[in-house]
Amino acid sequence: MCCTGKCARLVGLILLPTAFICMIANLLLFFPNGEQLENSQISLQAWLMGGFIGGGLFMLCPSCSAIRAGGKGCCGTGCCGNRCRMLNSVFSSAFGLLGALYCTSVSSAGLAIGPKCQLKNGQWDYPFENLGT
Repeated sequence: MCCTGKCARLVGLILLPTAFICMIANLLLFFPNGEQLENSQISLQAWLMGGFIGGGLFMLCPSCSAIRAGGKGCCGTGCCGNRCRMLNSVFSSAFGLLGALYCTSVSSAGLAIGPKCQLKNGQWDYPFENLGT
């Protein structure tokens, strides 16, 4: 049977690199094909930074908290220390949930609107926005 401390540490060690991957992936949206675009050519969803803020920064808190929960001496000892760790875990999980909701809502809006493309007239717009489903 697995110890909950080791399991929490494993979850934290998995969340940490995935948070950095989300941040890097969102930053790469600003430089497609390694080229720098003008501000008007980048979609609103890229500017909202769902991957950087929601999937990255908001996930760093629960991942670090889970890593610390797997270690020894997180925040006090005895009964008071356990309460403190449990409260910290609840708050960091709620923080991570908010980040996940933000990331999901920005990504869903991006999928619903579609990509920002250069049209035949040379303007940048969302050609699939008004197709309706």
